[in-house]
Amino acid sequence: MRECNKHKEFASYVPSVFEFLKTIMTEKYQPSIDLIKTSIGFIADMCTCYGKEIKVLVQQNYIFENLNKLKSQKTKKTIEFVNWVEEVIVFMIYRFSKSLSLNYSFINI
Repeated sequence: MRECNKHKEFASYVPSVFEFLKTIMTEKYQPSIDLIKTSIGFIADMCTCYGKEIKVLVQQNYIFENLNKLKSQKTKKTIEFVNWVEEVIVFMIYRFSKSLSLNYSFINI
């Protein structure tokens, strides 16, 4: 999105998209592992595109709770995916924060 300079046009929709993702990723809707994986991947893509602009949207418990669900799958492909997502999110938080705790204690919701 950033390469084709379309991220600015999409920016006004990002908070609503995150709210939608939060809704569908709750236990109430019993999301499948595939839905969680796709949603988390999209969130990581948004991190690479928008960086610190969406930091507050990314520091949400539901994201890390769902990452933990993915970790419990214990397949090589899923673990590699989770590691990539964590690197993207932690890099974004670290790069744009004065402090960082790798155990996600920076989440203050």
